[in-house]
Amino acid sequence: MSIGSTSGRTSLLVTAKSGHHSALWARHSNKAFKVVYRIIGNRNDAEDTLQDAWMKAFIHLKTFDARSKFST
Repeated sequence: MSIGSTSGRTSLLVTAKSGHHSALWARHSNKAFKVVYRIIGNRNDAEDTLQDAWMKAFIHLKTFDARSKFST
């Protein structure tokens, strides 16, 4: 099963919802950092912003219903 497949993404979300966030972080953190850094332009501020965003995402992950991609 490919991690890029629909069932792979669903499995990744199920794992993350059970409290194991590392795979979700590994899959999306690099791209998320690049986007935030392009917007903010300062590495330290981008890291702080990304940390805040990930904390909110993980806190609210229980209510994510997967009708859209996690990355959107």
